[in-house]
Amino acid sequence: MRPSSRAVPALLAGLFLVLLTAGCRGDSTEPTGAELAERWLRLGEDVGTGVIVYERALPPLLVDLLNPTASDDASEDDLIRLPVHPAGELLGSYVLRRANGSYLLWLFYDVANAEVGGVTSDVSGQLDESPWQVVGQQGNRAYTVVQFQSTRGDDVSGTAIVEPGTSTSGFEVVVDRDGSEVRLEVERAASVPVLEADLQDDLTVRSTQAGLARAAGLQADDRVVSVGGTPVTNRQELDRALAALGEGPGPVGVTYLLQIAPARTPEAASYVPREDLSLPEGFPLRDALTSLTVDQYQTFLNPTGDFYGASLLTEETTSVVSARMRDALAADNWEIVSDQPLGFATALEFVNDGGTLQGSMQIDLFSEDESFAQVVVQIQTAQSGG
Repeated sequence: MRPSSRAVPALLAGLFLVLLTAGCRGDSTEPTGAELAERWLRLGEDVGTGVIVYERALPPLLVDLLNPTASDDASEDDLIRLPVHPAGELLGSYVLRRANGSYLLWLFYDVANAEVGGVTSDVSGQLDESPWQVVGQQGNRAYTVVQFQSTRGDDVSGTAIVEPGTSTSGFEVVVDRDGSEVRLEVERAASVPVLEADLQDDLTVRSTQAGLARAAGLQADDRVVSVGGTPVTNRQELDRALAALGEGPGPVGVTYLLQIAPARTPEAASYVPREDLSLPEGFPLRDALTSLTVDQYQTFLNPTGDFYGASLLTEETTSVVSARMRDALAADNWEIVSDQPLGFATALEFVNDGGTLQGSMQIDLFSEDESFAQVVVQIQTAQSGG
């Protein structure tokens, strides 16, 4: 049943800033796959990006996102739905909502005892019927892709990715060890697995590498004689036997990725810098810049030369902070070699005592929130020759 209320929970509110505990984590205090997925999705995202992971469930806001203009009393037949493979088993879903109001949704399904080609044909057929249309397809030995979009507007587009899974949790490798046959069960992490080992032409192991084969007991001087029940005597036969593990019917994964444009442009939020961000140890001028709030920084340390960059904020006026930066440079024994106006900004260039480092500083209003003045600092190893 579709909920009577069409209110979409705001991901920027507390509910979407924290992974649901009852629906996703259970009572265990141990990390779950949902928690790890949530952590992975947050990497590199803005602090205002909301993330939530659902195990064995679709996002409850999916219908509302696909039907932003539908009335509360709209019938089920009038609502847009995303068709999914009829034999697909729902594994879970991810929702990512960025501060600009756009959404990314991942829906994960498994189709048992199938082949990639047949599943791709089924999926592309489903997605090429109104209110959806296929706009592109591609495929290779690892996966196939079906790109689609809504026929009722350009605010919803999507991609279906079909790829083979692994039908067993492991595969058998038989080796000859000092004239005796030894059977090893190697954990399978890919549709077409590999043996992490350096092999001679007759498949005798010169050395093993860190990986699942070594963990299963593969040793130097073992000679591989069969893989997955297929006898092998040389590298070509070994490669074919490993590839055969990924052939034929088996589980097929189908991932639907939906991209949904914002329904309206959200109001710009006040810019709130983080108070606990600080320049790393060894950053030139670090002590002189402590009165400013660090907004972002980056450093690159290389034998050919080092680079340090930072953006810092203050609520002081640009003229006040410019004067204070000049005093800070002088107190830290830096020589200002250029002091020029740049529009309404101030541009400083300077070198340290000894001339091993050269830098620049631009002081202007912060473009994202003009209640702040911004100080952009760049310092690098001075070029030889002046």
